[in-house]
Amino acid sequence: MAAQCLVCGAVIVCERTHESRMCSCPNRAFVDASIGGLTRVGARDRALIRELSEGEAQALQGPLHHA
Repeated sequence: MAAQCLVCGAVIVCERTHESRMCSCPNRAFVDASIGGLTRVGARDRALIRELSEGEAQALQGPLHHA
């Protein structure tokens, strides 16, 4: 699962269970991969994030990797 913060442009990617990533801007966009395959995507202002498919995330940042 991936998302893009529309404030800072960060592409946030989680591929593993129990992994959580967040951008560093004031919007604090995040992707949180929980147990059971559920993934949460959010931000301080949810209107300022865009959920991405794996293909969209790859196109924006190159091959997916664990940061």
